Amino acid sequence: MATLGEHLGIDLWRYKTADGIGIRTGLDFLLPYVESPDKKWPYGKKGNPNLDSLLRRAYVVYGNDRYRKLIPSRSENQREALFYPLK
Repeated sequence: MATLGEHLGIDLWRYKTADGIGIRTGLDFLLPYVESPDKKWPYGKKGNPNLDSLLRRAYVVYGNDRYRKLIPSRSENQREALFYPLK
Protein backbone atom coordinates (compact mmCIF):
# COMPACT_ATOMS: atom_id res chain seq x y z
CA MET A 1 0.00 0.00 0.00
CA ALA A 2 2.82 2.40 0.81
CA THR A 3 4.33 1.87 -2.64
CA LEU A 4 0.96 2.56 -4.28
CA GLY A 5 0.55 5.65 -2.10
CA GLU A 6 3.83 7.02 -3.46
CA HIS A 7 2.23 7.23 -6.91
CA LEU A 8 -0.52 9.41 -5.46
CA GLY A 9 1.80 11.63 -3.45
CA ILE A 10 0.79 10.00 -0.14
CA ASP A 11 3.64 9.02 2.18
CA LEU A 12 2.36 5.99 4.05
CA TRP A 13 5.92 4.94 4.89
CA ARG A 14 6.13 7.79 7.41
CA TYR A 15 2.46 7.99 8.38
CA LYS A 16 1.75 7.40 12.05
CA THR A 17 -1.53 7.00 13.90
CA ALA A 18 -2.37 9.30 16.81
CA ASP A 19 -0.65 6.85 19.17
CA GLY A 20 2.52 6.75 17.05
CA ILE A 21 2.05 3.44 15.20
CA GLY A 22 3.10 3.08 11.58
CA ILE A 23 4.80 0.77 9.09
CA ARG A 24 8.25 1.39 10.54
CA THR A 25 7.03 0.70 14.08
CA GLY A 26 5.56 -2.62 12.97
CA LEU A 27 8.66 -3.59 11.03
CA ASP A 28 10.92 -2.72 13.96
CA PHE A 29 8.71 -4.89 16.18
CA LEU A 30 9.32 -7.88 13.87
CA LEU A 31 13.08 -7.42 13.44
CA PRO A 32 14.24 -9.18 16.62
CA TYR A 33 12.42 -12.32 15.47
CA VAL A 34 14.00 -12.10 12.02
CA GLU A 35 17.50 -11.35 13.34
CA SER A 36 17.44 -14.27 15.77
CA PRO A 37 15.66 -17.35 14.43
CA ASP A 38 15.94 -18.92 17.90
CA LYS A 39 13.87 -16.15 19.47
CA LYS A 40 10.44 -17.55 20.31
CA TRP A 41 7.46 -15.84 18.65
CA PRO A 42 5.01 -15.24 21.54
CA TYR A 43 1.87 -14.96 19.41
CA GLY A 44 1.03 -18.53 18.45
CA LYS A 45 2.26 -20.33 15.37
CA LYS A 46 5.36 -18.74 13.86
CA GLY A 47 5.15 -18.72 10.10
CA ASN A 48 7.93 -18.18 7.63
CA PRO A 49 7.14 -14.76 6.16
CA ASN A 50 9.27 -13.56 3.30
CA LEU A 51 10.26 -10.11 4.45
CA ASP A 52 13.01 -9.64 1.86
CA SER A 53 10.88 -7.36 -0.32
CA LEU A 54 9.64 -5.27 2.61
CA LEU A 55 13.15 -4.98 4.08
CA ARG A 56 14.53 -3.88 0.71
CA ARG A 57 11.86 -1.21 0.30
CA ALA A 58 12.19 -0.09 3.91
CA TYR A 59 15.95 0.27 3.52
CA VAL A 60 15.48 2.40 0.40
CA VAL A 61 12.95 4.62 2.21
CA TYR A 62 14.49 4.86 5.69
CA GLY A 63 18.19 4.13 5.02
CA ASN A 64 18.47 2.01 8.16
CA ASP A 65 21.46 -0.37 7.89
CA ARG A 66 19.70 -2.81 10.22
CA TYR A 67 17.24 -3.54 7.40
CA ARG A 68 19.97 -3.90 4.79
CA LYS A 69 21.89 -6.44 6.87
CA LEU A 70 18.86 -8.74 6.88
CA ILE A 71 18.42 -8.72 3.09
CA PRO A 72 20.03 -11.81 1.55
CA SER A 73 23.05 -10.93 -0.56
CA ARG A 74 21.50 -12.70 -3.55
CA SER A 75 17.82 -11.88 -3.57
CA GLU A 76 15.70 -14.42 -5.42
CA ASN A 77 13.46 -11.70 -6.74
CA GLN A 78 15.60 -9.89 -9.29
CA ARG A 79 12.72 -7.56 -10.20
CA GLU A 80 12.75 -6.19 -6.66
CA ALA A 81 16.49 -5.59 -6.93
CA LEU A 82 15.94 -3.74 -10.21
CA PHE A 83 13.13 -1.50 -8.94
CA TYR A 84 14.54 -0.97 -5.44
CA PRO A 85 18.34 -1.06 -5.74
CA LEU A 86 20.37 -0.95 -2.56
CA LYS A 87 22.49 2.17 -2.72
